[in-house]
Amino acid sequence: MLKRTPSDTIRTQREQQQAENRLRCKQVVDALTEKQCEVLQALAQGLHPDKVAHMLGLKSSTISHHTNIIYRECRNAWNLPEKPVVNYLFVQARFADYFSHEESIPHAQKKVIQSDL
Repeated sequence: MLKRTPSDTIRTQREQQQAENRLRCKQVVDALTEKQCEVLQALAQGLHPDKVAHMLGLKSSTISHHTNIIYRECRNAWNLPEKPVVNYLFVQARFADYFSHEESIPHAQKKVIQSDL
């Protein structure tokens, strides 16, 4: 019988949480349009929605529309009630690692990233 150390148990739990988070992130990304994914990725990089609007050349009201959809999809994916705030900081915390792995980025997003380089 294998003997597991507390460190092994913690590592396993952390890996399980990360895997669950990646699945939730994918669920959100799969529900979004290409433009909404661009907004999501910019938020995940830590940009404020106003900076995202400037960067993408969109009106603040358009970004607000996109972020409301993104936040709704996050609530659904994480099964959150209406009370806790879901905002760009929530998105950044949940999606920063997801988009740091190129294989997790949808094909359309890879084009956007490459054109920015």
